[in-house]
Parts: sequence; C-alpha cells; structure tokens
Amino acid sequence: GRMPKVLVCGDAQGNLDELFNRVATVNAKNGPFDMLLCAGEFFSSADVGGEEDDQPNYVDQDPLKEYVSGAKKAPVPTYFICGKEWGPKLDQTSSFQEVAKNIFFLGNHGIRELHGLRVGFLCGSFPMQASGSLETMQAKSLMSQHDPEKPVDVLLSVQWPLGVNNMLQGQAAPDGGKGKMGTSVVANVAKSLRPRYHFAGSEGIFYERAPYVNSSPSDREGAVKHVTRFLGIARVGNPDKKHRWLYAANITAVTDMTMEALNSKPANTTPSPYETPPTMSSTFQGGGDLRTTGGQEGSRGAAPQGAYSETICHVANLPYKVNEDTLMFAFAGFGEILRVHVARDRETKRARGFGFVEFKDKEAAKKAVAASGFDVGGRSARVSFAPERNDSGQKRSASDVSMDTEGNERKKQRFEMHPLMLRSQDCWFCLSSPKVEKHLVVSVGEEVYLALAKGPLVPEHVLILPIMHIPSGVQVPDTVWNEVEKYKECLLRCFQETKKCGMVMYERATNVRSGQSHCHFQVIPISKNSEAMATEHIDKCGNSLNMKFVQNPQWREEDDLDQYVVFDIPTQKSTLLHRVPQGSRHPLNFAREVVARLLGMPERADWKDCALSLEDEKRMAENFKKLFEPYDWSLKEES
Repeated sequence: GRMPKVLVCGDAQGNLDELFNRVATVNAKNGPFDMLLCAGEFFSSADVGGEEDDQPNYVDQDPLKEYVSGAKKAPVPTYFICGKEWGPKLDQTSSFQEVAKNIFFLGNHGIRELHGLRVGFLCGSFPMQASGSLETMQAKSLMSQHDPEKPVDVLLSVQWPLGVNNMLQGQAAPDGGKGKMGTSVVANVAKSLRPRYHFAGSEGIFYERAPYVNSSPSDREGAVKHVTRFLGIARVGNPDKKHRWLYAANITAVTDMTMEALNSKPANTTPSPYETPPTMSSTFQGGGDLRTTGGQEGSRGAAPQGAYSETICHVANLPYKVNEDTLMFAFAGFGEILRVHVARDRETKRARGFGFVEFKDKEAAKKAVAASGFDVGGRSARVSFAPERNDSGQKRSASDVSMDTEGNERKKQRFEMHPLMLRSQDCWFCLSSPKVEKHLVVSVGEEVYLALAKGPLVPEHVLILPIMHIPSGVQVPDTVWNEVEKYKECLLRCFQETKKCGMVMYERATNVRSGQSHCHFQVIPISKNSEAMATEHIDKCGNSLNMKFVQNPQWREEDDLDQYVVFDIPTQKSTLLHRVPQGSRHPLNFAREVVARLLGMPERADWKDCALSLEDEKRMAENFKKLFEPYDWSLKEES
C-alpha cells in the first residue's frame, strides 16, 4: 500500500483563509497531500455571532461562506472536529457531512476510514477530570466502536490527554505548557484506542512527545505493543516559529505494516503515561510513608527540609510476591538504579509490603515520586522520599538500605541485586549453573525456558521454568508469568494437534523460604478422557491423605501462600490449590503419583525408576524439539 501523506493543523478558530493559503503553498512544494486533518477548535467563538460585542464586524459571519459559494476552495480534502464552538450550521448531533466543497465535518465521535487510514475522532470540550456525564458517554461510545483486531492509525481530538507527560523520564516536557493540561476523557480514549499517532490542539503550543508503548496488565498474550506518538499542534496563524501550527506526516496504514515494524521501539520510547492513575501524589509532597510524617497527610505533613533523602525512594503498598527484580523492572524507566531492597521479616524472610529504591541522581528519584500510584505487581505503589534519619536519629546512609549489611560494594548488574542469585551455582535449574543439564533444554524465551523432565512419566513430559532463580510461582513477577502462560498455550496446542490429547500442569512449592528451590511447572500430556476425570481424581487422591483442594484460578494473588500444590487442567478451566498447613509434612511425591495413576502407570510414580541414559535423553530432546517447533512462540518472535 502507498503511504498516505497527511497534513495536520491545530486550532483554526475560523481563520480559514490563512490556513488554506499555507496548505496550498506546502502542497505545491511538498505534495500532493492526501488530506488535511484539523485538531483543536475549527470555529472561533466569534463565528457564532453575538458572543463578543467589541467585534461587531464578526457577528454572524460564517468563515465557510465563500467556500460554500465556491468563491474559494480548500486545496486538499479537509476534515475537522469541533470543541466548544460548532459554527452556524452544526451542533452535537450532526453527523459526517461535506459542509463545503472538499471540507468535511467528521461527526461527533467515531472511527472512519479516510484515504486508507483508520481515523478515530472525538468532538467536545471536557473538564480536566470528567466523570459519568454525557461527555464520558460519548467517549465510551467511541471506545466501543474500536475493534482491537483493526488498530487505529490516527486519533484526532480537540483537547490534550491529561497526564500525557507522565513517565517522561528526563525527556523534555512541553515548552510553554501550563503544568496540568488536557482532560481525563481524551486520556481514556487514547489509552483504549492505542492510535499510532494522536493529534490534539487547544493548548496553543507545538509539542512532540517521546513515543510511548501501549500496554496494560490485561493485555492478551501476543497483543501488539506498538508505540504511539502524541503531537500537540499550535494555533493556526500563531507567529511564534517554535510553535508549529502545520505538521506533515507520512503515515503507513497499520494494515500495511509488518509485525516487526509495528513492534519496533525507538530508543527514546517511554512506558505508557496513562497506565499510571492521572492523579499525581501531591498529598505526599516531600512526605515519606504516613508514619514518618507524624500521621498528618497532605503538605502540612511535609518534613522539615533536609530530613529526606534526595535519591532514595521509599515504596509502600507492595504485594507479598514482589521481589528485588520486580522492583528493578518497575522503576528502571525513571533512571539509573544503584540498588533496590525489599524489606523482609527477619524470622520468616517474608516480604513486608515495602522496600527502597536508590537512584543514581535526584532527577530520577523526583520522577519516581511524581509518578506515585503506578502499578507494581498488581497494586498501586506509594512512592515517597525516604527519611534520612533512622529511629535513633542518626543519619541513615545508603548502605543501611542496601541488601547486605556486610556492606560489601554491590556491583550494579541486575542479577547481582537478587540475594538468591548467589545460590545459582548449586541450582539444578539455573541456566548459569554448572549443574544444569543443557541437553534437556528444548526452548528458551526471554524470561522463561522449557526443558524435558528427568525420569519422565512420558517422553513429552516437560518443565516450564523461569530463567531467574525464583523460589515459587506465587513470587513470579507478572512479566515472567505471562511467558509461562504463553508456553502453556503453545504446549496445549501442540498436544491437541499432534497427539489428539490435552494436558495437566502442576507446581509443588516447598521450603520456599530457604530460597533454595527454583520454581518449575511440570506439564504432562494426558488423554481427553483423563482430562475430563482429572479434577475429581485429584480431589479423591487428596481426600485419602486429608489434603483439601479448592478451585482457585487467582491463586497467584494469595498474599500468604508459602507451601502448596497447584494443579491446572486448562481445557477444563480447572485450577486446584492445596495449601500445606504450617508445620505439617508435605508428601513430596504426591503430585507426580496422582498424574501417574491418572495415566494408568502407577509404577512410574518415582522418577528414579524412570531414569534414562544420556543417549536416550538426547534423542528424546531432539524428538520433542521437532514436535514442538511449529508451535514454539519463541522461534516465531525472532524471525
């Protein structure tokens, strides 16, 4: 497909002659352009008549009059929307129409195909935080027209999206902009439509934001994480050269792009500004956790100057499963991190729901505090500057916050931050360990890998393992879990199509606190018959040992899950969890016995009885690779 050439202007405010003269010049020089899109207000308040008494010459004047009569004409097809002002002939109920030769009103809101591009548009002028009113209905109606299978190329709005400057990570914010600009209505629409370009007017300045990645915790696997470029365009005829009011772009339609081009991210890409709640945490100006400010919320509780660290952030409201890596990952966007620390209980080593992140420079820490409320592991993290003093009133140095009290200088590599990494030398499942049996590894993703089981129940018995040393599934960060799910889906498809059977997956978490174990999920293909019986079979086997299994698809959200067994039968939408009570013995081989019986091979319950020679293992791995290759997502994404 050809790349449509598009011109975009900011608020025309009735100044059509100047607009079209300029467009004609640009079109002759650099054209031909397919269309002109007008962001911002197309009419001015004076066009309606009677608004501004000191300009009687404007009253009842219709800027389109000479274009309607044909005395003047638009040099390229022109499409516009309206904010507060609707001109003499249009109102909120008007639909798509040609108001003069080559000049089209797009309608109140919707998505239209224009010259090969899908263009979403929203009329109206909204308060900064709009809710529940007519206005949000309009935005909801627009969002409901969006089909995720057909991405939107361009979004056109009158106003800016509120919070578009969140997550800017040290890149320039708009020049001449007044702090908070825009409206939550447009932000919600941009977040939902994920356009590749978003143009808005109404602020009177030109601003090109660094591109941001569209993603949200609820994304389906394989969702396209393309970037959006937001541009604020200045007012037509504005004399300040710095604030451009006409912008030209060549935009390839999404439908003509390769997945690779769609997924590619420029170096200055930032996280999505809308995934953080638009309210900035102004209540904790300079404030640490409530406890440190004497319980006074708000700026009254602001600490005396100098009592707070400028580079160390205190992070509260963390879920139990967050570990140092999750924290690193969540904060890496703000700037270079020197160290992170998750506070843990001395006795039980359980996470206590807060931690610290130390940045290299003040700016990064400031940005992290400003973005307080963004998502870390499924909760809104409260980020504030850490108090400089500890309880005895002495200055607290960064080394107190560091992970190791021996104070040996931590290197800055990501893996060194993880206290469990030290054990990877002796771990059977760490890829970096001399003990790992590399010949059993059959697929390696970004965060997760696949290996054949030693002493397998059946030849296709595989393990899904995080590459990092994480003790249990509950503690696996969401980014890693998404990949576990990806492998699970690919394996299920592979078994269904090549073996006409389904599968069962289980994890047994024991002795998690020692940090010695490396989490792994066992996956075994089972017949369709067995799948249908599996849930009942697991229940029965459990009852015979007084083990209670409950359906709990949300088991990873459980806050105090330490030792457990979890079974997942994907085709039955059945996820069974058994918590091992504190202090009780955990029948180590239970899960494998259950599956061995389900397969009708109780004699294979002990893996040692099923051990194979090195030659057989290698052959088995080769066979599995061949079988799985057409389904392996990790191979598809590289090509």
